[in-house]
Amino acid sequence: MRARDQVELLVRDHVTAAGFEPPYTHAKLDDLGARLNPLLARARQKGSGVLRVNLFARDGTIVYSLVASLRGLAVSPALDAPLAQALAGSVGAEVSALVSTEIAGLKQSSESILEAYVPFRLNG
Repeated sequence: MRARDQVELLVRDHVTAAGFEPPYTHAKLDDLGARLNPLLARARQKGSGVLRVNLFARDGTIVYSLVASLRGLAVSPALDAPLAQALAGSVGAEVSALVSTEIAGLKQSSESILEAYVPFRLNG
């Protein structure tokens, strides 16, 4: 089983397509956070190797993040090639210099990280 399959199996039963569609109200984002936080608790543990988990809607809006303050932030796929690739259905990855908006604040913990963007599809 690939890591992508594991993520899909973990998250799929706890999200709906409606959660990825506008409008992105605080109540909607908080509800998604309440459902996913317990599932992704292990990713937040120190030493997990995972620094951030963000789920993006097709328009680049972060609908879920381990960092609650990032939920609802719109990231332009036009300015982020790996994100654009994932939103188009392909895996994207890059070694990041930690300059993108959605990973702001990580500069204190590392000089660079591997960012991986994996497409996630509901209902095909």
